[in-house]
Amino acid sequence: MNLNKITYFLKGEKRWVFLDQLVFSATSFITTILLARQLGIGSFGVYSSIVLFLYLILSVSNAFVVAPFQVLISKVKQPGYYKAAVFQMQLLVVLLFCAISAAILFSEIPFLSNYSHYKISILLLLAGFLMQDFFRRVFLALDKGFEAFIIGFVSGGLQLIILLIYSFNSSLELNDAIIV
Repeated sequence: MNLNKITYFLKGEKRWVFLDQLVFSATSFITTILLARQLGIGSFGVYSSIVLFLYLILSVSNAFVVAPFQVLISKVKQPGYYKAAVFQMQLLVVLLFCAISAAILFSEIPFLSNYSHYKISILLLLAGFLMQDFFRRVFLALDKGFEAFIIGFVSGGLQLIILLIYSFNSSLELNDAIIV
């Protein structure tokens, strides 16, 4: 790869998309290491299963809202109305998935007993995770890579700072990890 191609790639919006993905991947990796060290095997396993559940819900949510938005936004005649409608649709999807998740979590199913103390935290994490990813992807679809980068940088940076504070105090509990 020659220097001209690298220079071209790192100009404009492409740079921010690349940096956004770099920040997201790096903070996810570091967060996983910090949590694994602080929580221990059992609690980290519970945390990991919650994250897997979140990614499952995220993929379904993206299929209903974000993926169609990414395809259709350039073809819409009134993008302002379309963006507002997509935002409202995302809010409805988040509420729907939170309601379904709440029904499952509060149903007292025996194999979900490991999650009984974390119901509200899981629901807050689910809502926040879905909305953050929504805004990040919408900004990317609108060629606003810098804004997507800022969202990832601020949220990832704050998450790492909070986790580092906990790691120095050696006081991280599973509920704290879910909230962070």
